[in-house]
Amino acid sequence: MKCIDLNIENLHALGLTEEIFKNNFEEWLFKNEDFFVDINNSKIYVGKVRLKKDIHQLFEIIKKNHLDNGGKLEDFEKDILETRVNLKKKIDNTLDNIPDELKYDFLTNSLIKLEDKLTEKKDQYYTEKLNSILQIDDNQDVTTQQNELSKQNDNPYPRIFTSVGAYLKFTNLRNEFEKTNQDLANYSFVFHRMKKDNLIYKDLKQIEYIDFLSFFEIHLDRLKPLSQLGNNDLREGIYNRI
Repeated sequence: MKCIDLNIENLHALGLTEEIFKNNFEEWLFKNEDFFVDINNSKIYVGKVRLKKDIHQLFEIIKKNHLDNGGKLEDFEKDILETRVNLKKKIDNTLDNIPDELKYDFLTNSLIKLEDKLTEKKDQYYTEKLNSILQIDDNQDVTTQQNELSKQNDNPYPRIFTSVGAYLKFTNLRNEFEKTNQDLANYSFVFHRMKKDNLIYKDLKQIEYIDFLSFFEIHLDRLKPLSQLGNNDLREGIYNRI
């Protein structure tokens, strides 16, 4: 999950509007589907939707491996149920033995550690699958592996970008936008602008683009139209410069 400062600029970037502020600000702030707020430390943790998706995806990977190895579905479901029950008991016991003022920090840190473990497991799984497909030995040096990947496909995301040049354009934009904390506005602009220049395929759906961004630890739950973005002149200048 991405941790950002709790301030008005970041709240606006997450979708806060004047109407929300007037009518249901507290509900929006504390019951949002994609972020939670740590008032004590003035932080916002963004990425609940992505974390849930990662958990589901890893769950499906484990289930598939279990079935591929001859396991039974009912045995798998029984093991998962037991794991959930035991995990809940462990969390409840921990919460019962720590002061109330530390419980929120405990749960926050637990979520962050969970995401780190999920990312590690997913990376390990996909690396093994990729190595298997390309027949790359784990003992090969990194340069050799990169050269093999380059031979397979110069454009690493051919479903997203129309050419390797388009991908390099995106990479340069990403390097530039890493200096800011306006991911929603920046990558909404990139999506619409690169589509206009036929650098991203016209039929690419927003959800596919959002999923693609997650590989770079850019977690969005929606995109904004160009008309709702501020500072487009600045972004246009960056776009044309690189």
